[in-house]
Amino acid sequence: FEAEAQDAGRVASGEDRAMGEQDHEKEHPRSSFIARLGSFLGSDVMSTHIHVPMWVMEPTTQLMRMAETFEFAQLLNDAAEARDPATRHALVVAFVVSAFAHTTRTGKPFVPVKGETFEYENRRSGLKFYAEQLSDRPSVSASMVEGRGWHFGETVDVSAHFHGNAIEVKSRGSRFLELHSVAGADPDVFSWNLPTALAGNLVVGGAFVDQFGSVVLTNHTTGHKARLEFRKMGWLNAGKGEVAGLLCDPVGAPMMRFWGKWFESLDGTPLDSQGSPSGPTRRLWSVPEGFKIHGDQWNMTRFAYELLGVDPSSRQPCGETRLAVEQTVSSSVNAPRNASSESEAVAAL
Repeated sequence: FEAEAQDAGRVASGEDRAMGEQDHEKEHPRSSFIARLGSFLGSDVMSTHIHVPMWVMEPTTQLMRMAETFEFAQLLNDAAEARDPATRHALVVAFVVSAFAHTTRTGKPFVPVKGETFEYENRRSGLKFYAEQLSDRPSVSASMVEGRGWHFGETVDVSAHFHGNAIEVKSRGSRFLELHSVAGADPDVFSWNLPTALAGNLVVGGAFVDQFGSVVLTNHTTGHKARLEFRKMGWLNAGKGEVAGLLCDPVGAPMMRFWGKWFESLDGTPLDSQGSPSGPTRRLWSVPEGFKIHGDQWNMTRFAYELLGVDPSSRQPCGETRLAVEQTVSSSVNAPRNASSESEAVAAL
């Protein structure tokens, strides 16, 4: 009887500790989540299974975030119609930079289940986007996109290492763009890499996202190359978002110089063979007025809400996988945060 009583006491003590931990997590969700992250320091979080609380999430999926990179796909439509090689290449460079404009927000999108798909079509611009989740552990996605005079394919596969107060994301995927020729010649086939992304101040300070590193855009048909340098942000936001680069012809002679900010705009100046300006500077791309929704709790863009199929004021997802419980709970401003909905949402990640 004495042994049984001791065993019962140990069980009760363990249950009390577990209940105490659960109560602490409910009262201090942020500190509890941060404490759990400590065990993942230095590891690739894309290859692990982490239960993430709802307050970290935003009401989108990774497939939708892939579609967001085509908000300014009109740049590719214009490039396909351009006859001047420098103009065609400059517009493709502008598209590559514009694809990062939505990445300033820090909310985590939901990981789609294996086999999940997402489609989007915009008849005004001729854009048709198709994406599928190929794997969930690790997360690998693929997309195929069509526009007026071009088509695009991409495989998204990243590594994301947790460094205590930041997560550094590096791309292992690939992407290509085939730009049809207006003169009937062979299409221009482009490929490029992506810069390193950093989500910083996740634990202490105001969270932010930075993009830094070199991006090389290559035209495999003609041999033209553009090299872009995404500057890493310094202390007190020094150099935040700055990007600069140079477009060269097949023999390496400069054709155009670029500069701007990846979340704001990109300018281009034509150059002669000696690298001197040969024409006026042109604004190649800029975010339009009202690009982001003022006061939005997730800092989402209007295009992101269009992908969700909702009006920004209602925030009620509808249709296909957008009715999933985790996204519905996250997107409803006044949705009750009860224990059952939280557990279902976490289990779905």
